[in-house]
Amino acid sequence: LIALHPLTGVGLGNFTQFSPNTPHNAYIQIASEVGLPALLFWVWLFIRAFRSILAARAELVQKEETFLSNAALVTAASIVAIAVQSMTTGLAHREFIYIILALGGLIVMHTHARAAAQALTEDGVARGASVAGEPLPEAEERR
Repeated sequence: LIALHPLTGVGLGNFTQFSPNTPHNAYIQIASEVGLPALLFWVWLFIRAFRSILAARAELVQKEETFLSNAALVTAASIVAIAVQSMTTGLAHREFIYIILALGGLIVMHTHARAAAQALTEDGVARGASVAGEPLPEAEERR
């Protein structure tokens, strides 16, 4: 199927219309159903998420944020597990995969937002606008 439709695939969910059995590999499923460009994007998405989560975890460990650093570690491990399991099962369109990726994205966004907020303050004294764009309270109001 991939050789017949390398760019666009046969259509999302149409693998079984062209093959007598279901796909037993998510990578083949994606390449067959939505094409090789989509497969490259899907693999890139996993690699990018994994690397970003590990970078965020390193920051969280350094700041001694145990809960979020552990959550980042579990999310990164889940991404590895999904990538390995995808070699033996056709799970490409399952919701839990994208929930795990979204959770990782939230951890990364939180880490970046926290770092940006800390960059705006110095020893508890406001130096500018908050991350949300609203002014930070004056130093006297914060005490």
